[in-house]
Amino acid sequence: MLKSFIVSIVSISFLCIVSDMIIPEGTMKKYLKLVFGFMIMSALLAPVTKFKQTEPFRFSFDSEISNEEITAKSDAYILKIHEDNIRKHIETYFAGDTEIFIELFSDGRVKSVKIYCEKPDILIEEKLKSTLGCENIELVKRGVDDG
Repeated sequence: MLKSFIVSIVSISFLCIVSDMIIPEGTMKKYLKLVFGFMIMSALLAPVTKFKQTEPFRFSFDSEISNEEITAKSDAYILKIHEDNIRKHIETYFAGDTEIFIELFSDGRVKSVKIYCEKPDILIEEKLKSTLGCENIELVKRGVDDG
């Protein structure tokens, strides 16, 4: 927005200067300078008018939805984001094809994690137990019939 504002001011000023040099002296030049002044002022006031035109955020409350439903939906959304972050954290330890199953408590703590991977490593399992704060982490070697 700032870039477009500066570009418009500079381009209008450049147009006014070039036109002022080209237009011959006389009574018409006086009126054109007035018009150019209005153009520059309108370009300077453009961000203010754009700001005034935007409507403020309006929150509409649907009375059909109860507070309990709103709380349940927001809690489920937060748990989903938390689960996605845990999944991304776990995936940093494994290269290749892995399947991760995460079970969370309602307060966001990790209940259990089961990871199907190509090369289970006890060191990774211990590191995940300490970083996730969960003892119920299982690394399973992916077999031929698993996936």
